[in-house]
Amino acid sequence: MTNTIFPPKALTQEISKPDFTFDPSIRRDHAKKYRTSEWYDGRGEIKAVEDGRSFEISATFTLKSEVKLVYGVLEPSNPVLAEIYKSRGRCVAVVDQTVDELYGESLQAYFKHNEIPLETLVCRACRNLVNSTSA
Repeated sequence: MTNTIFPPKALTQEISKPDFTFDPSIRRDHAKKYRTSEWYDGRGEIKAVEDGRSFEISATFTLKSEVKLVYGVLEPSNPVLAEIYKSRGRCVAVVDQTVDELYGESLQAYFKHNEIPLETLVCRACRNLVNSTSA
């Protein structure tokens, strides 16, 4: 995908000295400065284009996840979720409407018992709705 934010080429040829020159020596350690999660990692590269008035960006992202099968995970005395979210100071959860109807009160009680703020976003996620909106 190309996004052009500069005037068309005919207009840029009339400009004798560009008002913007990309400095390829500028580097940022993205992994350390912008790390958002221990499960996410991203790398990117910025290259100057020959015209000196634009640049290209390429990036790759890796997302890894650990899945644990835990019996009684929402029992307030079960430490599994609390150990994950206590150090983060909160939990933000996207929860399917049916899951919320079945386990919402238990989820709220678990985090309240473990003194971890919980913010839930309840949404409707079912195959029929996904297919009807993706066309």
